[in-house]
Amino acid sequence: MGFRITNAMMYQRTVRDLNSRNLDVDRYSRQSETGDKFQYASEDPVGMSSKIKLSAEISAYTQYDVNAGYAIDSLGLEETALNSIESSLQRANVLMISGENGAYSIDERKAIAVELSEIKDEVASYMNTRNASGEYIFSGSLGDTVPYTENPETGLWSYQGDSSQRSVNASPSVKVAVSDPGDSIFSVPLPRSVSLGKDDKAAIEYTGTSDFSTWYNQNYKTNTDEAEEKKANTLSVSVTGDSYTIKNADGEEIAKGAYSDGGDIEFHGLTLHTEKGYAGGTIELEPPENDNILNTLQRVIDALNDPAVTGDNLREALDRGQIHNLATLQSAGQALGRIGGRSNIAESVISSNDDIRDVKKEARATIAEADSVESASNLIQALNALSMAQRTFSMISQTSLMDYIS
Repeated sequence: MGFRITNAMMYQRTVRDLNSRNLDVDRYSRQSETGDKFQYASEDPVGMSSKIKLSAEISAYTQYDVNAGYAIDSLGLEETALNSIESSLQRANVLMISGENGAYSIDERKAIAVELSEIKDEVASYMNTRNASGEYIFSGSLGDTVPYTENPETGLWSYQGDSSQRSVNASPSVKVAVSDPGDSIFSVPLPRSVSLGKDDKAAIEYTGTSDFSTWYNQNYKTNTDEAEEKKANTLSVSVTGDSYTIKNADGEEIAKGAYSDGGDIEFHGLTLHTEKGYAGGTIELEPPENDNILNTLQRVIDALNDPAVTGDNLREALDRGQIHNLATLQSAGQALGRIGGRSNIAESVISSNDDIRDVKKEARATIAEADSVESASNLIQALNALSMAQRTFSMISQTSLMDYIS
C-alpha cells in the first residue's frame, strides 16, 4: 500500500519548519541585542525562576548598602555634634577653673558668666542637632521631637525624647544603630550630696567634692523601699570628749578622729563645721541624681552673677559644676567610641555586601546571560537555516506535474 503526499501536507510541513527557523532567528537576535539567554519563562522555566530569585537578592544587597551608607552618614553627623560639644565643654571647664579666682571682681565674674551662657546656648544647639531629613538625632525614636527644651518659668532644661535607638539593616544579619538617645549621653550623675539632721548644730561644706563622690558611689546602698534606702544611707556622728566617731547604718565604724568643741570634722571630702556644744548628729546621703549639663551650666552662671555667693560657696558651686562637666565629657567620649565602632561595622558590612552581590551577579550571569560569541554564531546558523528553508519552500511551491511532462 503506497503513501500519498499531498501538496497540502508539503505546505504545512514547510510552513512549520519556516516558523521554527524564524523563532530561532528571533531568539538568537534577541540574545545578541539584550545579552539575555531568555526573555520568557516558557523558554527556560527553571532558569527564569533562578534569575528572578537572584535578581531579588542582588537588589536586596544593593539596598543594604544604601542603609549602611545612611548609617555612616548619620553616625558621622552625630560624631561631629559630639566633638563640637566636647570642644565647648572643655572651654567651659577652663572658665569655671578661672572663676574660682578669689581676686576677681563681680564684673569679672559676670564676664565669665556671659561666655558660659554663650557656651550653654551652643551646647543646647548641638544637643538638638537635626540630620538632612530634618530629624533630631538625639531624640531616640522620636525624630520629630525636639530632644531638649527649656521651661520658661524655671529655666530648667529637660529631655523630651525616648530611650530608643534608631537602627537600619546593613545586611540580612547585621543591624547598625544610627542614633543615640540624648538621655544616654547627656544625663549623667551629679556630684553626690548629703543633708544633716535638722537639729544638728553644724553646717556641711564639700571640701573635696570629687573625693566625696567617689566614696559615695562605693558605699551608697540602694533599696526598692524608699524608707529602707534612706535608713540604710544614714550615718551617725557621735562626740565623746575630744574625739568623734562616724558609723554607718549597720553600726560599723567608718571614721574617727580628734575633736575640739566647735571645731571641724573631716570625712572623705566633707567638712562638718560644728557649733559650740555640738554633741553629734546624722549625715544622710542624698539619693543619686542625674541631670543634663545645660542645667549645671545655668547653676554655675547664676552663682557667678550673684554677688552674695562668695568664698567657699562660690568655690563649691564651681567645683560641682566642673565635676558634672567632666562627667559629661567622659560620657560624650564613650559615645564617640561606640560611634566609631558602629561606623567600622557599617563599612565592613558594605565591603562584605559588595563581595556577596558580585558572587550572585556571576551566578545570575551564568544562568541568564548569553555568551555574545555563541549568540552571534547561533544567529548566523539560524539565518542560514532559515534561508535554506525559504529556498526549499520556493522550490516546492513551484513544483507541479507539468514540470515533469515538459
